[in-house]
Order: sequence, then structure tokens, then C-alpha cells
Amino acid sequence: MIIAPFLGPNLAFAFGTSQGDKALIAKAFTAGIVGLFLVLLRSAIVGFFWHELPYSTALMDRTTVGLSGVVLAVASGV
Repeated sequence: MIIAPFLGPNLAFAFGTSQGDKALIAKAFTAGIVGLFLVLLRSAIVGFFWHELPYSTALMDRTTVGLSGVVLAVASGV
């Protein structure tokens, strides 16, 4: 859900690059940057006003990184 709004500008950027359409490239790049700025601004505002730290066992389980997680990340990167 976080990445989905960026698919449109990324596809437009890729299409504009393949077609050599500089106007489409500029419009897609601008849309991506504006979207990123709005997401960061909104998350900063919510984080400023939300004074409670969420605690969930599922969330805490994902913050622990072991050797298997590092191996998986390296394999995925390669």
C-alpha cells in the first residue's frame, strides 16, 4: 500500500525514457518527487501528534535480525 501510489509515476518515467518523450519524463519525475514529499510530510505530521508508541509482538519480531536474515538479504541483492 505504501509503494502502490508510486507505480504510476515510475511506469510513466520508464515509458517516457523508452520513447524519448522529455515532457513525459519531466512530468513523471515531478509527480514522483511531489508524492514522496507529501508522504514524508504526512508521516512527520502524524508522528508529531501521535505520542504513543505502538507495541505489537509481530512488529517487534520483525525488528530482530539474525544471520539467516542477513543471508537472505545478500542473496536477494545478488
